[in-house]
Amino acid sequence: MKNKFYFLIFILCASLGHAQESILIADYTYSIQFKSLPSVTTINSRLISNGVLSHYEMDFVGNFNLVEEEAGVNGGSVLNLKSKKNPIIYKDSKTRHIYSIERVGMKPFLVKDSMNIFNWNIKNEKKDILGYTCQQATTEYRGRQYTAYFTTEIPFQTGPWKFYGLPGLILQVESDDGEFKMIANKINISKKQIDITNPFSESKEKPISWNLYTEIYYKKYNELKNYRTPNGGGFSIPKKLIETIISDDN
Repeated sequence: MKNKFYFLIFILCASLGHAQESILIADYTYSIQFKSLPSVTTINSRLISNGVLSHYEMDFVGNFNLVEEEAGVNGGSVLNLKSKKNPIIYKDSKTRHIYSIERVGMKPFLVKDSMNIFNWNIKNEKKDILGYTCQQATTEYRGRQYTAYFTTEIPFQTGPWKFYGLPGLILQVESDDGEFKMIANKINISKKQIDITNPFSESKEKPISWNLYTEIYYKKYNELKNYRTPNGGGFSIPKKLIETIISDDN
């Protein structure tokens, strides 16, 4: 009986180790249509994850070849990320941090945000996406209500952009105001090696918190609000992008 127990533990550990070696590559269609703009911006995006680290890149430069295959040292092959200087969201579920470049006007800031920012409400409604049974979940996040669909059939607890925190892969997420939407169009789970590292680790900029970023943004917002050109004109930056940065009370 004891030998049988140890054998089951061995099989379980081997299975978990095997699962952790898998690499998820999920392609999404990423769409934004702010009410202030006349048309929809639709781009390709890609999520790559090993179950702990997630690298999500939005292909604004239109040259989407983020993963290239190279020969490995033992005759196999290795997948390498080839960044094209697109916007990247990097999530580390071990340290519980999200890294991204956020801007104040045209000036970039490296922001190290907490992953404890989503409070999901899982619903009973289900739908099929790419042949996977997905379940609905809703959340409120920084000024918008979102509806997402996730599947437990793909054991990666992550999703596109900053989204994560559901018991499976998020295949679709859309803001209830219709301005922001991502939906998966291709899923691939590979057994090949891939080195997912923090793309901002060599940055000369020290990361700042989301709260400090919003303080800097608010200061610039007030500076521009009170600024007037010689001909009486002015400049401004919005209070709300995808995320609300300045509340309407300010």
